[in-house]
Amino acid sequence: MAMDFRSGGRVWRGLEFLPHILKIRPTVSFVYAFMLLLGISMLVLYPFNSNLKLGGSQEGKCTHPNFNLTRSELLEEYGAKLYFYTHVSGAELISVVLNDANKVFAISFRTPVDSDQGMPHILEHSVLDGSTKYPVKEPFVELLKGSLYTFLNAYTYPDRTVYPSASVNQQDFRNLVDVYLDAVFNPACVENKFIFQQEGWRYELDSADGNITLQGVVYSEMRGAYSDPDQLVARYTQQALFPDNTYRFESGGDPETIPSLTYDTFQDFYKKFYHPSNARVWFYGNDEPCERLDILDSYLRNYDPYPEARTTSVIQHQPPFAAPKTVQQFYPVTSTQAKATVTVNWVLDHQDTPMDIEEQTALAVLNHLLLGTPASLLSKALMDSKLGDMLVDDGVDGTLLQTVFVVGLKGVALDKLAEVEQVVLDTLRLARDKGFPQLAVDASLNTIEFSLRENDPGTKQPRGLVLFLAALTNWLYDEDPMDELRFEGPLRSLRARLTSPEAVRDVFGQLIDNRFLKNTHRVTIHLLPKVGLGEETVRKEQEKLLAYKASLSPQQLDALVAETHAIHAWMNKTDDPADLAKVPALRLEDIDRNSPRIPTIVSGFQDATILEHPLDTNRILYVDAAFSLRYVDSSLLPLTVLLINSLVEMGTAEQDYVEFSQTIHSKTGGISVSMEVISVQGSDDPATYLVVSGKSVEKNAKDLFDLMYKVLVDVKLDDKQKFAEIVSRTRRKLEDKFISKGHRLALVQMQGKDNTAGWISQQCGGLSFLLYLRLLEAKLDQTWPQVMASMQDLRRQVATLTDAILNLTGEEDTLADTASYARDFLNRFSKSEGSLRATRSSLLPPFNEAMTVPTQVNYVGKGGNVYKAGYQLQGSAFVITNYIQGKWLWEEVRIKRAAYGAYCSLDAITGFLAFLSYRDPNVVSTLTTFDKTVTFLEELSMNDDTLTKAIIGAIGSFDPYSLPFVQGYTAFIRFVAKVSDEERQEYREGILSTKVDDFHDFAKWLKKAMYGNKGFVAIVASEGAVAAAIAQEPGLNLNVTHVL
Repeated sequence: MAMDFRSGGRVWRGLEFLPHILKIRPTVSFVYAFMLLLGISMLVLYPFNSNLKLGGSQEGKCTHPNFNLTRSELLEEYGAKLYFYTHVSGAELISVVLNDANKVFAISFRTPVDSDQGMPHILEHSVLDGSTKYPVKEPFVELLKGSLYTFLNAYTYPDRTVYPSASVNQQDFRNLVDVYLDAVFNPACVENKFIFQQEGWRYELDSADGNITLQGVVYSEMRGAYSDPDQLVARYTQQALFPDNTYRFESGGDPETIPSLTYDTFQDFYKKFYHPSNARVWFYGNDEPCERLDILDSYLRNYDPYPEARTTSVIQHQPPFAAPKTVQQFYPVTSTQAKATVTVNWVLDHQDTPMDIEEQTALAVLNHLLLGTPASLLSKALMDSKLGDMLVDDGVDGTLLQTVFVVGLKGVALDKLAEVEQVVLDTLRLARDKGFPQLAVDASLNTIEFSLRENDPGTKQPRGLVLFLAALTNWLYDEDPMDELRFEGPLRSLRARLTSPEAVRDVFGQLIDNRFLKNTHRVTIHLLPKVGLGEETVRKEQEKLLAYKASLSPQQLDALVAETHAIHAWMNKTDDPADLAKVPALRLEDIDRNSPRIPTIVSGFQDATILEHPLDTNRILYVDAAFSLRYVDSSLLPLTVLLINSLVEMGTAEQDYVEFSQTIHSKTGGISVSMEVISVQGSDDPATYLVVSGKSVEKNAKDLFDLMYKVLVDVKLDDKQKFAEIVSRTRRKLEDKFISKGHRLALVQMQGKDNTAGWISQQCGGLSFLLYLRLLEAKLDQTWPQVMASMQDLRRQVATLTDAILNLTGEEDTLADTASYARDFLNRFSKSEGSLRATRSSLLPPFNEAMTVPTQVNYVGKGGNVYKAGYQLQGSAFVITNYIQGKWLWEEVRIKRAAYGAYCSLDAITGFLAFLSYRDPNVVSTLTTFDKTVTFLEELSMNDDTLTKAIIGAIGSFDPYSLPFVQGYTAFIRFVAKVSDEERQEYREGILSTKVDDFHDFAKWLKKAMYGNKGFVAIVASEGAVAAAIAQEPGLNLNVTHVL
């Protein structure tokens, strides 16, 4: 549940002076709460540090009759001891012992595929739906209701399936491990076909003369994926690069092929690969090391070794190509003006040309030199070519057996396709022949090393999970996982080799020549727009369904109707209370009644405020300089977003952008600029800030403050070509978001009708902003002088001390030692004299909306304001909204109606409550479910155990685990929002004392807020889906806007 003391949030983050992140693309199973990214990111050299020490005398070496300890390793980079075991069943275990409270468990199986039917993906969903020990329909949903988990999910990769979980609570961690192990080794899905049909696919026919449909959670998910051009180009790239091994197939499942998967094949796939002999298990953290072996052995001891599970799952290398290839594919559009995406892609290593760790390290640095920032050589060359409007900068991906490199452009004219490849190759030749400036090399090395020392995964994943995923990139292929975990030696060795311009040219020149220019394993993808392709896909689906129905005899039709009713009866059947009681849960006595407090020292400096947070940050200083936008006219707020991007993409009078970027990277861990919109408790006048954020080691703190000042004040805003590029790219990114994350745009659109913070967020990141960008882009040649002058005036208005906040997070002595630099930084700004606060009272018109885009799935939203209805916030609201999402919407929208996600979001400051669906095959039935939420609450009955689980689940959302630098920024948000620790304590106590009557009481406020003429509907869907919804329910009164 998205419920926090902020509204709108960070509505726009500029392209940052931060490390380039390498991409991997597993298919993710969203078991709960806004885990909405279909890819995860990780550094190739993985950020960990030795500030995590082994606990006391506990080293972690254990003996067990069924485990054989094969080796142990000390990793000083991580302050960890790793113990390698093999179990008599054939399972492999790495037990990581260190003093990290955020404990992690993960188990992975190699799961190669030989079709596009999506077997591992459907299985990944299905094993979580009941098991021998926990015979309920969804033990994980039940577990989450009463858990303080910090991470719980599942991933389907092209060649593996991963089940990770994490918690800081010892008993909770044990519970997670136990439920996961029973799920993967004793799942109900191999005996219950309904689970396969629910998660994978099924025909539905309510009556013999009714309409036949295809349903299934994975089926809906992948229809959404195949509507997203970015995911399509990634799919076609993998298919083209690997035509002869398992990677040519879609492990997530092709929607066209998924319905050909039989239950027998599904069962056989499980039996073939889900055996301990094919398992790699990971424990990490400060839990009892020897207990890990006992827990794991309790599940493995009854298995005999099954070597075939391991040998049949071996991933075969793709042989090299004799010559480069070009592949043409299509994506659906509705406009003849749409343009293409072009990517140039390599497989960089083969069975007879492997890369050792030193070459991999050099490749990581080269990747940053080429693509790490917009100023990097290849990034800049592609954007300067003006051939496209947005970079495809995935770069190096070392996740699979063979390393790939992906780069290209979006928005390419159809007569310019071949020129993109030429720019890429010419730039690589230039880099090979000329090398890189020493400042650029130093900047890339510093960026990577800083990331390693920082100990921040850069994702929402726990550190222990990032470490596991890193190790698995070798471990999965029966190679040494330690090679992926040690970085100090290879990095030190590389630095020693890069001692002169000639050495730089030799090291990177050879790498470019051997791995790129002389490498014929290259594929260029042309993803071309095709008007009508989406409608053609839908038409073919319908024709297949009609043909299938026509092929059925009357007896077969009756059987399908009976089967449809049977699966719905199973879905509607409640679990036996005795079985529900078997699912482990924490007790209220296990929960600390006190809300954790973030240390904050508040002081003043002229008209500014300084916030200091003394926390353990491993000697790194985090700085957030927030400058108020309250004096900026509302009409200029959209331009502020473009100013933000311009500040990190243009140079100064002394240095051009490339040199300035390299200077920043050589002295800091990154500088970024963002816009914050923060609702303030007790006011409809939100606080809006332009925030310059940076980080550095303590010794470079002075440089950090100097460079942050230069980013805000000294950057020249006179580069028309760069600004035009920023406008075009920003517009393209927002258009893409309508297809991939339409639920977020629906939410912003509804919030814009309700409160000022929502309106600002919509103007700076929603449909209105897209229309603004399109108009600005079309007229920029004529209006550039005025736009440039407006940006310069805007910066002068913002860069003042009035209402500014300097937020500092670091060790106590670091904060003391750098205090003079902080005050010197503030002293360089003057007070704003005579400025008037801008009036922000606009809201969007209060009508229901549909925004149409080319997609095979829908994003449906409905919302209203419970505070305006008279409700006053109580702690129980956190429990109620969490329960609505995890119980009612999960079962009704996801499980029964096959949407990929369903969410309930309450903004605790403004009172705006929204229901949302994600990758949803439905519109009207989803809105009907949203409307029935009131009845669900009114009629709800709960026993004490169910209520306790709901309370504990809400506590986990209310006070989630976070790293120190995140805590510092969270404290800044709460300070601005005027939410005190005392108030949060009151809400926590309210959570812990929630009663069933609170649910019933909340129903009346929800009814007043969202029904009648007080609620709002916002939908992102195709033109066909919107037309069908209007025909089915004319009373929706949708105002339709064609977006794409």
